[in-house]
Amino acid sequence: MLVIFFLQSENVLPPIKNLQKDILEGDQIEINGWQFGYSLNAIKKSKEHTETIFGKFWKWREWLCRFYSFYLNFDYETFVISPYAGIGIPRKHFEAIALSIKDVKGQTEEIADGVNPPENIITDFNLSKYYENVKDGNNSLLCLSSSLCVQDPFEQNFCVSRGFSKVGIMHWRNNCLVAMEYLQGCDSDTRNGIVGIIEKVVPAPKSRHEQREIVNKIGKVTGLEIPVNAGKRRNKTRTGKAKNKDNSTAVEKK
Repeated sequence: MLVIFFLQSENVLPPIKNLQKDILEGDQIEINGWQFGYSLNAIKKSKEHTETIFGKFWKWREWLCRFYSFYLNFDYETFVISPYAGIGIPRKHFEAIALSIKDVKGQTEEIADGVNPPENIITDFNLSKYYENVKDGNNSLLCLSSSLCVQDPFEQNFCVSRGFSKVGIMHWRNNCLVAMEYLQGCDSDTRNGIVGIIEKVVPAPKSRHEQREIVNKIGKVTGLEIPVNAGKRRNKTRTGKAKNKDNSTAVEKK
């Protein structure tokens, strides 16, 4: 998904919405209100376009550098990665749609009194299909709790990267930086070539100190202000009961 989205940002691949535009009846595959089909004519034109670009401009080191640079600098906190739209969609737009829905699936309380979201949100960011399928509350909303939110290009209320943590994003950015530095340096001209990226071992940060070191390193290169994971350890048992100072639960002590 990340490769596809990157190539969409480089105008190598089209957004999925373009492949479904003017789709013929015989190419349509609709499941639970979502369109999974695409125009075979659009696919053919896209293939010709991609072959032309890569035939003229393909240099593996340059393209990989651009890929890693793109995701090193991407604003994951603000945008949803949407291969359907081919652009990053602000998370706040999905939040605005959520606030417009009266009865949300899986929740008993009303979020809002059915207030319609601003029209430009629906039209400018190609969210009409998503809105139509979730506005009545019969379909779940896109999960925005994940630090990395990649929207499924067909089933648009499904986050394919759900559960990705802030530390995971930090580690991913660090891997992008290490790979980019390798490709830009003289090491990439050795006999290892592209295989050298795979051989690079980048351990995940295990402590707050290691997280700060990574954040500072990335900040110097990108100018980004990345928050260090500020989660506090909770002194609880596996059952969720708080422990006393003598390391026993209230029930055990009693």
